[in-house]
Amino acid sequence: MLIGTMKDPIHGSDCENISSEGHHSCGTTGGKLYCWGYNANGELGDGTVADKSVPTQIGVRTDWSDISSGIYHTCGKINGELYCWGYNGYGQLGDGTAWNENPSPVQNPRD
Repeated sequence: MLIGTMKDPIHGSDCENISSEGHHSCGTTGGKLYCWGYNANGELGDGTVADKSVPTQIGVRTDWSDISSGIYHTCGKINGELYCWGYNGYGQLGDGTAWNENPSPVQNPRD
């Protein structure tokens, strides 16, 4: 996993967080989440399984902070709450299930 800083290619502003693993990447800028790349398992989090060749805003939230991508899944934080999406065949999303995919962010339950 590569984590660093880059310019948002759409808006020219600095990305606060960027994560890339497998065949997709995600980053935050101004609290907005952008993802792009391979999406067959819903790892981009836009509710589809269509690949995106340019950074695409995920949802309308403006309070994303941390982001981390796995090979076929992604996790991020909103106000300290963890959300994950994508491939979940082995329970990677942490929601107590082991479904094949979830293309939209799912909040992880607390113990």
